[in-house]
Amino acid sequence: MVQDSMVKTRGHYPFQAGILIPAPIDKLASSHGAGAGLDISWCPQGFDADTITYKKSGFIMNGGIRYLPGKSITVAGHGFRYGNLLSIYAMPGYYFRPVQKGYLAVFAGPELNGYRKNFNLGLGAQVQANYSLSNRVAMGPGIIFKKRDGTPAMWMAAIRAGYRF
Repeated sequence: MVQDSMVKTRGHYPFQAGILIPAPIDKLASSHGAGAGLDISWCPQGFDADTITYKKSGFIMNGGIRYLPGKSITVAGHGFRYGNLLSIYAMPGYYFRPVQKGYLAVFAGPELNGYRKNFNLGLGAQVQANYSLSNRVAMGPGIIFKKRDGTPAMWMAAIRAGYRF
């Protein structure tokens, strides 16, 4: 019988901190440029990529902050600058692992949006794909959707790098 202290296991990493670069697409691209964001994800099953008995799907949570700078344009010979766009969000979600080193996650939830000193609540959704480059580092693309009252839907493409702890 093997004693517990002799069994070597990898660490369990339930958190993943990420940096992302969101780039507006559709109508939002005409008024805002690519920005930056920070987020943190929590998965009770952990993000371990090298475990043999990994769970194929389950609950995941993501929260963070995104910033998009407003562009400057000329209208009728006069300069105009769109306001910067700030989003703070917390979204529950569901993940699915089609392969051991990668997962696909879908999130939806509330977003607090700030534009020109005005803040209001909106709805946000994201789809993220992550592939493990090592047991602690992952990268992947994503699609971000946000909707505020009185504005058209806003879409962004993103690239994200995450570190697990």
